[in-house]
Amino acid sequence: MSYCRSSQKRSYLVLVVVGVALLAGLSVSQQARDESVLRFYWDRARAVAATGDPIEHGARYSFEVTTYYKSIGKLGVVTLEDSLKEIRHYSFGNLDSTRILIPANRNSLTADLAVPRVFDSTYILNFFPNDTGGPEIAIGFEADSNHTEWPMGLAVLDRQLYSPRWLYLSYPRKSGYRHFSRSFRFTQADGYIFPDSVWEVGVIDGVLFTKSYRIETGVTNLKVYR
Repeated sequence: MSYCRSSQKRSYLVLVVVGVALLAGLSVSQQARDESVLRFYWDRARAVAATGDPIEHGARYSFEVTTYYKSIGKLGVVTLEDSLKEIRHYSFGNLDSTRILIPANRNSLTADLAVPRVFDSTYILNFFPNDTGGPEIAIGFEADSNHTEWPMGLAVLDRQLYSPRWLYLSYPRKSGYRHFSRSFRFTQADGYIFPDSVWEVGVIDGVLFTKSYRIETGVTNLKVYR
């Protein structure tokens, strides 16, 4: 009788070990598939971003850009402090001319539309939780310990066309800042990809105070010339 119980116990342990091994194998296999899918979308996004870069391809285009500088006070009170409105013309990959419609009060306020080339960098990628399988796919990315100066964040891509729709960037280490982040929304015109909205949020630690601000930039009247 004791022999039967011992034999059954050994059989049970064998089944448990085999089950754990199978689950571990499935987990590793699933992880490999996830990494393959993430890398596929990341590589496609890099190719599409390069093809649709108007600066790199020397496109001729113009747009109207408006920038607002807002301070953020105690209890989150937001105060508009400055604004800038201008028309920009680009040609052959360079800013050709600028016409100021509403000048800023401070010389430091500019419309910064530069988008970091995150798709050209080798990041650690991960799926954003609760993917609904809709028209967009969100991919989280973070740098390894050798590139702590790189921004980290979230890229929202068109699931079918692989083009970026949103880009949320946070800079873990930026000199002079307690917090610094930039977010971009993109649009397409004549086969090119442009940022049409940019939000920058910063928290600067001073000697006697902490300064918080938000810069909002919007692009309108975008025209591409052939």
